[in-house]
Amino acid sequence: KPAMERRADGSLVQTASLKRPSPVPAAQVPVTLPKGASVLDLGAGSGAMALRLQDLGYAVTASDIVPDNFRLHGTVAFRELNLNRDIEGFEPVDAVVAVELIEHLENPRYFLRQCARLLKPGGTLLLTTPNIENPVSKAMFLRHGQFQWFSEVAYRHDGHISPVCAQQLRLMAPDAGLRIERLGSHGD
Repeated sequence: KPAMERRADGSLVQTASLKRPSPVPAAQVPVTLPKGASVLDLGAGSGAMALRLQDLGYAVTASDIVPDNFRLHGTVAFRELNLNRDIEGFEPVDAVVAVELIEHLENPRYFLRQCARLLKPGGTLLLTTPNIENPVSKAMFLRHGQFQWFSEVAYRHDGHISPVCAQQLRLMAPDAGLRIERLGSHGD
């Protein structure tokens, strides 16, 4: 199970990130990118998504704050990266993938600006986050004052610190220099 650990600089990090991603996000990438396109997988965890993208023919670089969680050293290019700080030292890429990541960060707006800066002109950001607007989550908020996946336990144990709704994404994206092409929920 994932656990949070305090680093020497005071930041909290998830120390085990072994969930395998759904094939749906990886399947979205080929719609817009040719094989061989450069892809930066942020918050790569164990590397399951990075490997899936590499298998689809993309030139993938993975990053995560906890390099020991990454299982593909030597197979997929990797860089340790704290996404609550400036993202530096990368050449612009064709796509940035941030699957179930933004909710773990201290400043989602800043993160979107960093992603926009990493993209080549016309580049693609594939971003997923828990849908706090689903009926169960809304009911939980009305009854308990917290969204699904954003309880105190999720805050402390899973690092879900920043719930982001669709309206926030609609407002933040243009401020970051991004244009939303599709905003939806799994199954749409």
